[in-house]
Amino acid sequence: QERYNSITQSYQRGAEFILICFDITEQSSFVAAKAWCEKSKQNALPGAKIYIIANKLDLEDQREVEKQVIEHYIEKQQLPLIEVSAKSGKNIDLLIETICKDFIKKEEIKEPIMIQPIITEFDQQKIDKCC
Repeated sequence: QERYNSITQSYQRGAEFILICFDITEQSSFVAAKAWCEKSKQNALPGAKIYIIANKLDLEDQREVEKQVIEHYIEKQQLPLIEVSAKSGKNIDLLIETICKDFIKKEEIKEPIMIQPIITEFDQQKIDKCC
């Protein structure tokens, strides 16, 4: 993950939405996700939305990262959590729908762009002449 550090910083700089995924079957993955979250907060735009994505929900019986631990972290950090399974597709639609709804809300908050018409006057005599 260290070799991706400099690459992700440049991408995060202009990001409005950041998804940080971790594997629920590996405690070290959750620890790394928390570190990525802190780095993302430093590098992203102010007000960027960060999502915590708990993956491999299909391997619930092999879970190493307890739900209570995750919930405590996301409550403390005030981040949304979505548990998914990339393999089975469980909650992937929910993830996409949530991000899209948040994007629409964010766009509605932005001030509308005011477009001013440009009015130009033409010399009718020059237009009527050919060649």
